[in-house]
Amino acid sequence: MVELLKSEYKFSIPSVEALKEFFWKMHLKAEERYNGDGSWGKRTQWSTGGYGPEPDGYKPSNLGLLRHTSWNLLSYISAYKVDNKEIYLKRAREGLEYLLRNQCDASTPNLLGKNWPRFREYRWYSLNRRWPFTRSVEGAFPWRAFSDKVVTSPFETGVDGRAVAEGYKFFKDKRYLESSIKAAEWELHEPIHSNVNYNSLTIWHLVAHYEITGDEDILESAICRMEQGVISKQLENGAWLGHNAWIWYHGFNARAMVELYRVLPKENPFREKLYGPTVAAINHIIASQRENGSLINCWDLTELWRQKGRRSRTGEPEPSMTHSAMQAMITAERDLGLNVRNELFGMIKYVLGGGAVEGETIAGFGEALEWLDQLSS
Repeated sequence: MVELLKSEYKFSIPSVEALKEFFWKMHLKAEERYNGDGSWGKRTQWSTGGYGPEPDGYKPSNLGLLRHTSWNLLSYISAYKVDNKEIYLKRAREGLEYLLRNQCDASTPNLLGKNWPRFREYRWYSLNRRWPFTRSVEGAFPWRAFSDKVVTSPFETGVDGRAVAEGYKFFKDKRYLESSIKAAEWELHEPIHSNVNYNSLTIWHLVAHYEITGDEDILESAICRMEQGVISKQLENGAWLGHNAWIWYHGFNARAMVELYRVLPKENPFREKLYGPTVAAINHIIASQRENGSLINCWDLTELWRQKGRRSRTGEPEPSMTHSAMQAMITAERDLGLNVRNELFGMIKYVLGGGAVEGETIAGFGEALEWLDQLSS
């Protein structure tokens, strides 16, 4: 049995009012990057991200990264539960509508391949392990867009699928559920990827969708992806190699683990197999925390060398880049009974103490505000 680490640092409980005020300041900063249509930040994507040749004859479309919209609207929903500012509700709604408008359908042209017909019986165990760019984009959310053609990604669809699922839970708008269903159907046909966080982000959505629908195919797919695509690649220190060694990607993986464990029926035999790796992943976050509450960027020296100094191990990541680790810790404390309150206090206190904040995303801090308010109550 893997035991939970004890932090070598002691942090005091932050003030709910202080975090509420800080979230408002983050909102005002995000407003500077708001595009007025449910999206935030840069609106033109000029690259396929290295996954395929640059397209000939296509101009970049005016479409930014949808993940910024999803992270923001999720945070706004949580913040609204504590601080009933109408602007939070308005931005959440606008973000959800933006996702609905940009979700791919059967007519969406696939930039790097043809749209293949899909059959549910082939779902996740398909032997076709080619990248998703060569299959149907119906139901997925666009990652990169050029003119009228798109490139999809399990990263984008996992994040945006989670957003529409949580949007349905909160607003009870059936259009959001229909959007989540479409995204889940696309994900069921995705192979298990070599990139761990692609699998983890898919699981993050599938877990929320399973909670709504009770669809056993969804749960089965999430378990399979976790077993073959996440914990099979986890190291003894609870972490992963390569770019999954960066704390934000680690957070994606740890969050998927605690989320899946949370929804697994008690009689499911995979619960016991998942518990140890989950605690190990949480332990790595605890071991990464420093005296000021921040987290070490990356533990893998080979990955640091590969980045050639573009990122620093000792540098402190933007707080918004550690939102996934924070969310993993919140779920572990609230739903799994792991005593990580002290470490969460440290992460929040670091931000309140002047940690840098991006203006493009307020990811994770609404969720932290909701958790701290519940704890204080």
